[in-house]
Amino acid sequence: MASVKELKRGKYIAHIYIGRDENDKQINTTRRINANGIIEARKIADDLEDKLRDEFKNAGSNPLFSKFYDTWYKNYAMKELDVGTRQKYSYIDMPVLEYFGNKKLKEVTALNVIEFFDYETENKRASLEAKHRLLSSIYRQAVKWQLLEVSPMDNVSIPKVRKEATSDYFRPDEIGLVLELMDTPYMKWQRLAFKIALIGGLRRGEILGIVEDSVDYERSGVMVKYSLQHTKKEGTILKKPKTENARFVTLPEFLMIEIKSQFTRNKYMKMQIANLYEGFKDYNNKDVFMLFQNEYGKPYLPNTLTQAWRKFNDKNKQLIRIVRFHDLRHSSVTYLLNQGFNMKEIQVRLGHTDIRTTLNRYSHVSETDQINAAKAFDKFKSQ
Repeated sequence: MASVKELKRGKYIAHIYIGRDENDKQINTTRRINANGIIEARKIADDLEDKLRDEFKNAGSNPLFSKFYDTWYKNYAMKELDVGTRQKYSYIDMPVLEYFGNKKLKEVTALNVIEFFDYETENKRASLEAKHRLLSSIYRQAVKWQLLEVSPMDNVSIPKVRKEATSDYFRPDEIGLVLELMDTPYMKWQRLAFKIALIGGLRRGEILGIVEDSVDYERSGVMVKYSLQHTKKEGTILKKPKTENARFVTLPEFLMIEIKSQFTRNKYMKMQIANLYEGFKDYNNKDVFMLFQNEYGKPYLPNTLTQAWRKFNDKNKQLIRIVRFHDLRHSSVTYLLNQGFNMKEIQVRLGHTDIRTTLNRYSHVSETDQINAAKAFDKFKSQ
């Protein structure tokens, strides 16, 4: 019950208790009341208290979208989504929050979402499918947590975007020149990373996640058991690889020698820096000695490797085609297919859990193979 105090004849002040916030602190407010006597003032104050408490209760079940996003991230994304997915969402959440942030969660309709994607399309924004997945995940949890009965995303189709072929890859007869150019004297650790991507077909995070105890010199290869990821919210994390299961990737002897030399340089730097060496830990808080690390034992960030590859591309653009760093992985597969390796062998090497993934991505036929396929029918040419 609200407490009421008379200020002067006909004028009162009411002290009203509304509830408790998320930190269990009391929420109180005061209101000035005009009334004909203390009894009427108390009745007005009690009615006002009931109204404010109802509004407070409803606000909890219908928060601002931006506030619910924080709740979703803390209670769902951090627990259920892997760091790679959270990283992707952190790159695309800003336009979503700018558009929906000040709307009440229950006020967002399917039409609002469709209009959002129309706006994004008109402004030639990227990652529409990822934004659709993000919104779907947010509202799916809102339904699961019984804040909504139905998700507005149930009636919003995934935006259809015409994909243009922007990626490329090195052809089998270009691999030799590319490897030769990678042996230039600059970018020592970067060029080793380039070779591992091209020869081993490892992903960027997997390359930067190589640690000393994952290297097997006798078997001539590395066990891919970590992936280095970096997000704005969580920093740098050494986590399990994309497919969760570790895999062994064989590498040629010359590349194993280079890997061993890199570890030797790292140990020398560690010895030189002595007590200033910090090191790094994996997701289980276990100390690891990394292949690609600075003098303090800290791993190089993923974007550092991407930037280095762009510089390499720019330096050699007159000699080789321009491809993305991830396309070194595709170039590796193309070369192996050209050498007669089958899809099952490729699947194991790449770490795909389902061979259909490998088939869908790499069942293409190279330009040379198309020409050879056509020539195979030349024997039927009429004399």
